[in-house]
Amino acid sequence: MDLIKGEDLLVYARVGGGYQPIGCLSSNSWTENVEMIETTTRDSGGWRTYYPNVQGFSFSMSGFVYQISESNKISYTDLRSMKRTSQLIDFKITRPSGYDDYFQGYLTNLSEEAPVGELVTFSASVQGVGDPSNDLYVNISKYSEYVDDEDGTIESYQCVNNFYKQII
Repeated sequence: MDLIKGEDLLVYARVGGGYQPIGCLSSNSWTENVEMIETTTRDSGGWRTYYPNVQGFSFSMSGFVYQISESNKISYTDLRSMKRTSQLIDFKITRPSGYDDYFQGYLTNLSEEAPVGELVTFSASVQGVGDPSNDLYVNISKYSEYVDDEDGTIESYQCVNNFYKQII
C-alpha cells in the first residue's frame, strides 16, 4: 500500500487562462458536510431519525508569506486581492494518482501571523460553491456530448479531436 504525503497534493488556482500553484503552502484541508433533516416515524420507537438534505464543502490552507511575487505562483498578496474583490475562484488539487479535484469557491477568511523572530505565515478558508468534481468525471461528461445516445457511436470525429485538444 502506497501512502500519500501532504506535499504530494498540490493546490492551484485559475488565473487568466490557466492554473498556477499557490506558493509556499505548508498544509491544506478538505471538509465535506451534509445538512440533515430531522425526522421521526411511528416505526422509529420514539428515536430521532435523519435524512440527508443539502451538501457542501470547504477547504482551508496555510503557508508561508514570501516577499517577492513570482509570476508563475499565486502569493499571499494575490489571495488577499482575490478575497477583497469577492472573486469566485476556480481551484484544482492534483494528486499523485492522477485523480484531480476541481472546485470553485470564495475566500471567506484570510489571516496573517507575524511572530517576532519567526517566519510570517498565513491561513485561508474557502467556502465551496456547487458540486466539486474530479477530472475523470468532467472529461467523461464532456466526451459524452460527442457520442450518440442510441447506439454509442461517435457523431463527429472532428468534434472529438477538438475536445481532446482543449483538455490536453
